[in-house]
Amino acid sequence: MPDSPKDLKRLSEQDPFGLLTPRPLKANSVEHASLIASFEEITAFVEREGRPPCESSSDVLEYQLFKRLETIRSSPEKVKTLKPYDFKLVLQGHPEANLVDVIKDDVHGLLQVNDDGDTITNLKFVKKSERINPVYLSRRTKCPDFSKYVDSFNKVHMDLTLRKRRPVVFSSSSLSEGNFYILSGLLFYLESINADLSTIDYKSGSRDRYDGRTRCVFENGTQSDMLFRSLVKAMEIDGYSISEVEGIAVLPSELLPEDKVGGYIYVLKTLHEDLKSMEDLYKIGHTTTTVAERTKNAKDHSTYLFSDVELVATFKVANVPSASVERALHTFFDLARLDVEIKTPNQVDATFRPKEWFNVKFSVIEEAIILILQGKDSLYMYDGRIRAIIKRPN
Repeated sequence: MPDSPKDLKRLSEQDPFGLLTPRPLKANSVEHASLIASFEEITAFVEREGRPPCESSSDVLEYQLFKRLETIRSSPEKVKTLKPYDFKLVLQGHPEANLVDVIKDDVHGLLQVNDDGDTITNLKFVKKSERINPVYLSRRTKCPDFSKYVDSFNKVHMDLTLRKRRPVVFSSSSLSEGNFYILSGLLFYLESINADLSTIDYKSGSRDRYDGRTRCVFENGTQSDMLFRSLVKAMEIDGYSISEVEGIAVLPSELLPEDKVGGYIYVLKTLHEDLKSMEDLYKIGHTTTTVAERTKNAKDHSTYLFSDVELVATFKVANVPSASVERALHTFFDLARLDVEIKTPNQVDATFRPKEWFNVKFSVIEEAIILILQGKDSLYMYDGRIRAIIKRPN
């Protein structure tokens, strides 16, 4: 063992093959699992939209998926890793890393294997683990009897579209046979859990947990038999439960004689030159007069981004102050609040950050207004990952 800096220096100088030179560590299986999980978000988008993510989209999340796909396609090593999971062929035509070329570049013979079979990959005395590699989380096969599930998938999709059902924040206690879930953007049916309850003893105590195989059927015609604990972990990262069928919330068509108008909630689009191309950018405000009066001379006010605006919709508020409904909406969509600095006209180096503009779909704003007016907003939350309102766990 070298016991002084001089010894280390001498060893380094006598290292003709650079074996002592620090090298970056290879990505391990956990990193591969992360890469595969991020790629599945892309394939889930293609499954939903029928096309790859587009660079010119005004949707920030879609643009992020486009840049992610572009990065993957430019890396032969990543393409090779992800080819088995490329169900939508978005990587077709992009080169993989060639193992033959890697071996040819092994000028010092460091990759040569002895003929006696006594190698580091020949594990003679290590018992094979029964647990799956993290990569297995995404390993799926074609489902041979998928036709019998199609109608059920279509029904759940219709219920989600009509908001008879909603995604729910996932908790491990909600994972049970015969229910539908969403994992990385894909709907799946948990048909069976062949898991046993086992006790884990850690000297100071014990705890119970399930483990064993599951059978999951996915809406894209694939199936998986991942371990129960692996499924729980994957769902905790990017999964949702699905609620039971519930009534569709709607606004009353007209006010009753005893109702008292408390003001109006209005939704505006901006005509600001730099922001008008953002399809889902809206201002949510309130007024007790008229929207025309409230937005008069919009170009002179920072709340309207010193620009003209276009009215999208007005909602009459009954029996509660419109200001309280506005505050509730701003709190509900806080994570979708526009985060930009805008230059103040006619002031040198002066900028401001708008507070009442949100990057959220108009249909979702309508939905939130209904929930707030019905006093149910505490049961729900806005999820920026899927840009939708989901239910909080019970």
